[in-house]
Amino acid sequence: MNGVEILTQPLWDSITLGASDIKASLFQTITSKTLYNTNMTAAGAFPSGYSFTIKGIAFSQLPGQTGALLIALQKGTVELFVGSSSKFQIPIHALTSGAGIGGIVSASTETVNAGIPDPRAVLTMDYPIQLNPLVNFRVDCVWPVAPTASTFWIFLLGDLTRPIAS
Repeated sequence: MNGVEILTQPLWDSITLGASDIKASLFQTITSKTLYNTNMTAAGAFPSGYSFTIKGIAFSQLPGQTGALLIALQKGTVELFVGSSSKFQIPIHALTSGAGIGGIVSASTETVNAGIPDPRAVLTMDYPIQLNPLVNFRVDCVWPVAPTASTFWIFLLGDLTRPIAS
């Protein structure tokens, strides 16, 4: 390919839920967010010349939010939309984080992690999903019960195609 480069670069977005939130749409809002919160440069779509090939997906939450994480893992679902088409659905408990701390439950300590703390422990896709330029996409997370105030991230793992900067 002439004039473009392909980088293995995850996309991520985070959201902080309020105490009564039962649905969150990620990759839709970038205002008031830092690079720590998201690496999207435009809300919900790539500009002309940019695209992304999703090869895996991961869910992560800050340590110390154990009650919210348990609810999120046990009862939540994730759905990826490209345009108006649903491309992927899965219970959140099936998405591991691939990083973080392991789980410990004792009388004085409760720490829960979404999966084994190993960067290889993520859901990979047999057939990648393509995000083309100027096509809206989002990831919806839904719970039957609010997982209380908490912050979590969705990582789309794959390859970013972009023009080579001159």
